[in-house]
Amino acid sequence: MRKLSLIAGLVLAVLVVVGLLLYTNLSRPRTTLVPIANDFIPAGTIIERAQFRGVEMANVDGDTLAAWVLASDFNTVVGRRLNSDVRAGFPVARAQVDVNAPGASEARLSQALSGEGSYYLPIAATPDEVGNFIQPGDRVDLVIHLGVLDLATVARSETAPAPTRVATTQTLSVPISKLVAQNLEVIRVERDTAAKTTSSQSSASASAARPGDVRRIYLRVDRDQLETLTFALAYGKHTFVIRGANNAAQPIPTDAVTWSDFARWLAAERAARPTAPQPTRQP
Repeated sequence: MRKLSLIAGLVLAVLVVVGLLLYTNLSRPRTTLVPIANDFIPAGTIIERAQFRGVEMANVDGDTLAAWVLASDFNTVVGRRLNSDVRAGFPVARAQVDVNAPGASEARLSQALSGEGSYYLPIAATPDEVGNFIQPGDRVDLVIHLGVLDLATVARSETAPAPTRVATTQTLSVPISKLVAQNLEVIRVERDTAAKTTSSQSSASASAARPGDVRRIYLRVDRDQLETLTFALAYGKHTFVIRGANNAAQPIPTDAVTWSDFARWLAAERAARPTAPQPTRQP
């Protein structure tokens, strides 16, 4: 009997300890680490880690947390551009950096431009052309390909007597590729809405989900570039070239490449190719 009482007392003590632990966990405030702006950050600013500090917030409801950028996924917004102001001491809403959210409206894009000569040019793009990981703040060059370009050349007959020399014009229709714009800043990337993750997926895999496919990019241009690009885009195909983050090379004039240039390059490559040794015949 005494033995049973001892066992019952031990079981009761264990239950009391477990109950106290559960009560402590349930009564302890639920905290979440949230990035907070150190100072006022205006619209159009590229997000950097140094602009924020982490603050533990307790008992914030789930809907509010879902609307904020949290410390756990802050890396996904670093390098992106804000489309509205963030006040000092406030968190960043996902709608302020997520181009798929309703808050990232077209009207706010003008806030990312400064200067009287600044314009933006929307250009349709696909993941095959620019990749799915291009972000605002990246810079691109644009190459235009024209299937046929009429080049007029003037030649004089030098063999004929001077009084009878005449100028003749010859028009050559050739394909051409030309670098028409360099170092253009991407100020916004428009995407399809990313596929929603299922409840069976972990939060880690959900935060690492790939973004929606690129549909359109918005480039900062000046007035001269605006005219050149709209003309070239209307009459030719184009290729985007993504610049490296440290590529600060200034735009310089370039020579276009035509079929004749390619043919000369091909001929030079073939002429420079070493001749393979011929097999020797066995007697």
